[in-house]
Amino acid sequence: MRDWGPTQAARKFGYTKQRYFQLLERFEAQGALALQSKARGPKTNYRRTEEMVRQIIRHRFLDPDASAEVIAQKLQQTHHLISIRSVERVISDFGLQKKNSTPVALEPHPNRSRPSAPSVSSALRLAIRPAWSEQFANTGRQNLGQPGRNLAFGA
Repeated sequence: MRDWGPTQAARKFGYTKQRYFQLLERFEAQGALALQSKARGPKTNYRRTEEMVRQIIRHRFLDPDASAEVIAQKLQQTHHLISIRSVERVISDFGLQKKNSTPVALEPHPNRSRPSAPSVSSALRLAIRPAWSEQFANTGRQNLGQPGRNLAFGA
């Protein structure tokens, strides 16, 4: 291998002759550790700075229904350069995604052995029923027949 010239050695390892001399110079100056691959790319997160993350979280708490697109647009209007994907990453990193409020259970179809997706009306009933029952659970319906009880004021 030492009998090879720079052109043959560079060709053998897929380098140009210029790159061969760059690596040789680094090896002679710093040893074998200088030839190790180093991490490339930016060393800091220059788009998602701490201030930008705080702003994204602030916008999310001010309007929990706002999408990543809306938050990115609001930040861009205030001259902050941020992409929708970066906003999505921050929202995901901090667990601020929208959650489904009511899980929809699959109901078996009477003619099929496999469960099917619920209809829109049954999904709405499932979503409305808990709120409706909580709203009227403490109205005192059991006191309807008792005189002197004002149900509107809970007395």
